Amino acid sequence: MPVTVEVQGLRELSERLRVLPLEIQKQIMVGAVDAGAQVIQREAERLAPKKRGFSSPKSLVSRIIRRRKSDAEVSEVQVSILAKAPHAHLVHFGTAAHEIRAKRKKVLADKAAGKIFGKTVKHPGAKAQPFLSRAFESKKREALDKIAAFMRDRLDAPPVTGL
Repeated sequence: MPVTVEVQGLRELSERLRVLPLEIQKQIMVGAVDAGAQVIQREAERLAPKKRGFSSPKSLVSRIIRRRKSDAEVSEVQVSILAKAPHAHLVHFGTAAHEIRAKRKKVLADKAAGKIFGKTVKHPGAKAQPFLSRAFESKKREALDKIAAFMRDRLDAPPVTGL
């Protein structure tokens, strides 16, 4: 689910950015948004469940994907923090009670524990653990601060001369 955030108070930075060539604008914006996204990604990794098969939070949260849209006047950068594991959405949003049926084998079993469950199992469901949403909500201000700091560092840097 895309989330759009508007940063207030960065008009001066935006005006300085607009006088630069479009390719430089894109580089600064992509770097700034990545810097902010990394804050949220680290928090999502910290909050990701570490139980029953989730030995590493990186099994759930692993990468930042960037998408850029731009034309001559408008440059937009979108960042998504994706959960890598195919079951991540089930962990994040939870599941209702449901029945699990054996598909490839005759019975469902946990070989490591030495347990055999039968042809079907009634799963009680799982409580939602919205680690991605919580990471965004708890770190969005820090992420915005990182974005602004990245832009200020690049836009306040003295120009390179003598090349």
